[in-house]
Amino acid sequence: MECWLDPIAIQEFIPSIFFIPTASGAPSLGVGWTLNLEILFYIIFSLGILLGALRWPFIIAVCFSISALKFDILSLNVISDYIPSFIRAYLSQSLHPSFLEFFAGMLIGKLYLSNIKVNRTTSIALCSLGCSFAFWQYFSGLWGSVGILGWGVGAIALILGLAAADKAGCVWSPPKFLLWLGKISFSLYLMHVTLFAVVTKYLNEQGFLPYTKGIGYMAFIITIVLLLSWFFHVIIEIELSRKCSNVLFSVMKKYQNTRRKAVITKIEQA
Repeated sequence: MECWLDPIAIQEFIPSIFFIPTASGAPSLGVGWTLNLEILFYIIFSLGILLGALRWPFIIAVCFSISALKFDILSLNVISDYIPSFIRAYLSQSLHPSFLEFFAGMLIGKLYLSNIKVNRTTSIALCSLGCSFAFWQYFSGLWGSVGILGWGVGAIALILGLAAADKAGCVWSPPKFLLWLGKISFSLYLMHVTLFAVVTKYLNEQGFLPYTKGIGYMAFIITIVLLLSWFFHVIIEIELSRKCSNVLFSVMKKYQNTRRKAVITKIEQA
């Protein structure tokens, strides 16, 4: 929990947030490895869009490469002597097995938008089966590991069931608290480890170590994390993002106007 406070980790912070592999091989922020995968998936997804009709063969080729590496059919060690370690670090992460879960999500989306129809009864059965299996896997520890053959099994079953139910027209009203939690989820994900570490470390230094355990402290720290994550969401995610977008669009508009005036001037001079 406190490793990010280490001086070495602080020195690696700036390269880490720009997705530059660090000496330790891990992001400064503990949860950062999933963000790396998310950004890399967006890059792969964007390449697929640019390829047009070839996007699915491209995605299938990437999936095959990842699967081959995961099941030791191929190995990056074969080419490791021929490429710089810096590039090898990116290549290794770009072929991470967890990408298969992203691609599974794409396939579910493809099925959702297809003409395949599922009646209400079947969709409710699929949704119930997917949800119950996900809960069973999570609470029992069945295949409890990261990856498509780990937590990915339950996650895929859950999303597939919910997608089927939604496509069949099943209507439900989720609790407002869960909707609010979904809105702040990105900030919550980024901040929960750091906030927990900072608050717990401070209380330990003040001699409150015996009291930083149990359900009471858990309720207290969760409340702090939720409130500060909500504050971060409002101030950074919404307000700062909006202001940056306004500045960016303003700069682009000025540039376009300048270019337009230059073109008009050339036409008039001709």
